[in-house]
Amino acid sequence: MRQARADGPPRSSAIADVPRKARGDRRAVRGSGLLMVNTLVNLPMPVYSHSRIESFRHCPRKYFYRYIAKIELPEQPEQIATFLGSRVHAVLEHLYERVAKGIVPSVESLREQFDQEWASHWTPAVVIHDRGATPDDCISLGWRCIEKYYQRFHPFDQATVIGLEQMITFPLDEAGRFKMIGYIDRLTKTADGCWQIHDYKTNSSLPTQAEKDDDPQLAYYEIGIRRMWKGVEHVELIWHFLRFDHSIVSTRTPSQLDQLRAEAIATITDIEGRGDDTSRFPTHEGPLCSYCEYQQVCPARKHLYQVRVMPESDLAREPAVALVDRWAELDSKRKLLQGEQGDIDGQIEEIRQALLAIAQRDGLELIAGRRTEVAITVNDRVLFPRKGQEPEKAAELEAALRATPWWPQLSSLNVGDLRTAWESAETNSELRRILEKFVWTDRERSARLRARRDHK
Repeated sequence: MRQARADGPPRSSAIADVPRKARGDRRAVRGSGLLMVNTLVNLPMPVYSHSRIESFRHCPRKYFYRYIAKIELPEQPEQIATFLGSRVHAVLEHLYERVAKGIVPSVESLREQFDQEWASHWTPAVVIHDRGATPDDCISLGWRCIEKYYQRFHPFDQATVIGLEQMITFPLDEAGRFKMIGYIDRLTKTADGCWQIHDYKTNSSLPTQAEKDDDPQLAYYEIGIRRMWKGVEHVELIWHFLRFDHSIVSTRTPSQLDQLRAEAIATITDIEGRGDDTSRFPTHEGPLCSYCEYQQVCPARKHLYQVRVMPESDLAREPAVALVDRWAELDSKRKLLQGEQGDIDGQIEEIRQALLAIAQRDGLELIAGRRTEVAITVNDRVLFPRKGQEPEKAAELEAALRATPWWPQLSSLNVGDLRTAWESAETNSELRRILEKFVWTDRERSARLRARRDHK
């Protein structure tokens, strides 16, 4: 049985992205005829998963902390959503193990299995966030998910089970450089030859068909099974949303799979090209930041985290907090006294510069006050000589480009066109050599006051 996978820091190993079960669980194979893969895998790097790729796309800084720096975090208590999902997955895995042996368990025996599974794993440390909800309420919810599924699909003869918790490893490219790994909750094949990739969800919300048609996870798995087995023609991607007794079925065309593969390779190439330089993995602020496990170290959240747990008596003595609060006060006055804002603007600018100095000194991208916060942004602008500001250099650049085949596209010496040519990975090496003599980078730091985003 696979534990529901929560995002957490990987161990320092070459297979850090491989779930714990695949790294060393040597249980005897259960179930006749099933591909129950439970042996230790030794996979060369790089090995990527859907979650690893999406982690980088959502926030490169979080990716850096988890997969490159491998920051060790204190063990967090298990959330009820993860706990409930793990128990439901375990019971459905047990159900189909029995079905594969020609035995259809009764709903009563399945309830016994669920109760035993819940009781053997439950601890008071499991966190229930829903106000007023009790462990018994969660037990009832978990069982309703299983009972509805049982009633809908009994006697479970829709397709032949190929694998449960099926581990798949496969290359994205023909050379085998970019490898992926994943786990399929249930892999089946119908009598008419249709392969089905099933995924169980205990989410509290039901996505739309369009959202799942755009979901890459099971599509990655389709790429995998098409590489692992010959003659796979039709494949269905099926999500079972158990709370709603509803399944969403989706398919992918060959061109969609090719595009997905190309986009994944491009992302992996981007990751590998950034090396281990922290500055090349910027933070991407979003609604999930409040739930991120790396808030204590993230420059966009660590000061906010410190302020959130700081006693009120200490807040008054924290210089950065006082500066943010004072800025907020002055900003409110400025809005009321727009005709007299000259002096206030001067004070704000002094505060802005002081906060920029603090941010640079302490490595911060966000400085929190009591109710407001200041976001610090650092932008590196790629610049080239302009005729109005640097006429001599611009003339030299023009002369260097005029005799080249790229002159028609760059004859205006437009900074945007030159920047695009410089930053493009497809730029000819000779053109890059010419531009390299004239390009420079200007670093611009800015500070912006806003309401604290962690306040509801």
